[in-house]
This record gives sequence, C-alpha cells and structure tokens, in this order.
Amino acid sequence: MGIADLDDLTPNYREKSINELQRETEKFYNAVKTGKLPSLTLTDLIGFWVWKINARNLKSEFPADHAYWEEHGLFEKNYYYDANINPFRLLLARIIEPIIHFYLQRIFKGYS
Repeated sequence: MGIADLDDLTPNYREKSINELQRETEKFYNAVKTGKLPSLTLTDLIGFWVWKINARNLKSEFPADHAYWEEHGLFEKNYYYDANINPFRLLLARIIEPIIHFYLQRIFKGYS
C-alpha cells in the first residue's frame, strides 16, 4: 500500500490514511493466516495501472522504479501477482487507462 508521510497530511487525510492502513493490514493478516488471497477490487486494479503508467512514463525521473517493473515483467502483467481477476473489472481498468494517463500528463513534467 502506498501511503504519504503521515506528518505531511492534513488531520482529516491523516486519519483517513491511518484507517485505510488498518484495513489493509487486516486484509494482509487474514490472507497470511488463511493462505487465500483476497479478491481484487476495481480500486486495486486502477491503483496498479496508475503505478504501471508512472513507472513506464517517468523512466528518466525514476529509473530505479522503471528498472524494477521491467525486470519483474510487470509492464506485461495485469496485476503485481498472478490472480484471478474479474474480467469485467479488468476491462474497466483497461478502458480507464488512457484517462489515467491523460490526467497524469497534466500533473507530472516529462510525461510522454
């Protein structure tokens, strides 16, 4: 889970981030305990695609990130690990990809 430095967040977002961290920690604990991976949500998939787009398009700004994604074949994958992905959610994530890319181009310098 990516999370900003809590000290840099406003109190409202800090509390939201702490709550999200607690939820994700419980999901991780349950997955380890049961040996079963939780099903992926559309938010999980979109988050993956955002980081994939960043790693691909900000190669010169973050060469280590790009190298990691390339080395592990993540640019060709639909998620960080092999998972059963609901085909409808995957389709939505792929449809949303150009929208994410367009949005990120407006935020970051050096986006191609």
